[in-house]
Amino acid sequence: MENKRKKLFPLIIAVIVTALMVFCFFCKPIYYRIYPFDRIKGDIEISIDGQLFSPESSNFHNKSRCDDISVKTKDNISFVSIKGGKYGGYSFTIDIPEVNKPIEVQVFQPNWWNKIDFYLSVDIDTENNKIMYGYDFEQNDSQSVTIGESRNNLNDEKLSVSFGL
Repeated sequence: MENKRKKLFPLIIAVIVTALMVFCFFCKPIYYRIYPFDRIKGDIEISIDGQLFSPESSNFHNKSRCDDISVKTKDNISFVSIKGGKYGGYSFTIDIPEVNKPIEVQVFQPNWWNKIDFYLSVDIDTENNKIMYGYDFEQNDSQSVTIGESRNNLNDEKLSVSFGL
């Protein structure tokens, strides 16, 4: 009888743990509150006069609340991830040699538990002194995606794009 209890106890624990994992996966409010990975992730693609530019991680700099920014570049796309986890804005800058000033990217995290994925396209036209931004922004793997664009003149005092509000 005692031998059966010893065999049954790990099975019961395994069933309980599996049930909790399934519950957390299907119950999104709990899943996003215990999400252990970086909460802000994005893909950034930059082109200058139609040519793709591949920035190195040294081109990215912390600005506001991005002390733990991580950047990897592959095939001319930069993959950015920020720990996040606090309400408010997160910003970083990108230095591009052909532009004499940094481009500031501001991402707003509406709630501390939100998981944010974004795609940012930066098109620089040095001949016409224009810079155009296009972005997709998604929270918590939702079906609703915010798509937007903005423009700056390269002669503007500040070059920036913001999203997430």
